[in-house]
Amino acid sequence: MAFPKEGSVERFDLARALAELAQARAKGTLRLERDAAIKVLYLKQGAVAYASSNEESDRLGHVLIRAGKLTKEQLDLATAKLSAGKSLGKQLTELGFITAEELLSGAKQQVEDIAVSLFTWVSGSYEWVEGELPDGLVDLKLPVEK
Repeated sequence: MAFPKEGSVERFDLARALAELAQARAKGTLRLERDAAIKVLYLKQGAVAYASSNEESDRLGHVLIRAGKLTKEQLDLATAKLSAGKSLGKQLTELGFITAEELLSGAKQQVEDIAVSLFTWVSGSYEWVEGELPDGLVDLKLPVEK
């Protein structure tokens, strides 16, 4: 990689880094931190497989509410009934609040929203770790060009 594996966001060209990772068909995690916010892009074969964030507004439920696919009351009910080891998405579909297609669409929107938000960061730090991805990770195969 032409860019350093870790450093300051101030001197980091995210678009160029993602283009390099896509061209190299890289696999690994790109973790960015700013204040208390942590956002991670998971790449597989150079495409964004998934993304995560510790910010409440990036959570799947909030993405589905913004998209008009879910109400706050439905999210609260699904969350209250959520059992250990079950994902929120599975709970929402089992309760009939959303379809499997809406879940997939919401997950893709969530990942895109997290990725796009990183382009507004002008401070913080980043770290690229090449290698294996977490077990059970959903691979959405979103090209970095998107």
